[in-house]
Amino acid sequence: MQEISVDKLQTSVWKNFYDLIKDNVTSVYIYGSGGAGTKKVDIKSVLSQYADKGLDKSSDYPIIVVNMPTNDFSNLSFREMLVKGDIVFECYATQTETRDKIVEAITYQIMSNRSELMTYKITLSDNPIQDQDSGQYTRGAINVHYGRIRVAYEYNYQ
Repeated sequence: MQEISVDKLQTSVWKNFYDLIKDNVTSVYIYGSGGAGTKKVDIKSVLSQYADKGLDKSSDYPIIVVNMPTNDFSNLSFREMLVKGDIVFECYATQTETRDKIVEAITYQIMSNRSELMTYKITLSDNPIQDQDSGQYTRGAINVHYGRIRVAYEYNYQ
C-alpha cells in the first residue's frame, strides 16, 4: 500500500485497494461437482477495467476487476475534512462456486485489513459492504458468472 496523494485522491485510493486484492486474492479452493475433493483455482488477472477483448476462452477466467472509486466531496468544508466514496469490485468466472469463493475472499480481505487501510486514512464503516449482486451471461460459447461488491469508505484529509 502507499500513502494517499491528496492531489491524486481517486487514483491513490484505488491503488491501495488494488494492491490489497492483487496481493491477497490469488486463488480460491472449490469443491466442484461430483465430490472429488477440493480444487485450487488460480486468479488469472486483476484488472482496472473489464476488457472487451481477450476473454473469449474459459482458460482466461477467473478475473477480478477493481474499478476506479467515486468520491463525494459535498461534505468537504473548512471544518469537515472528510470525503466519502465507494469502490466496486467485480469478479468473472466460468463456475458459480468459483465466483462465490472469489467474492467471499475479496470481502474477507477488505474486512480483515481495516486497520491497515486506516493507517492511510481510509476508514470503513461497521458495515462497509453497501450492496452485492451476481448473475450470468454468455460470451461466445462461455457461460460467465459475475459478482459485484460495492464498498463504502471515508478518507480524512486531517
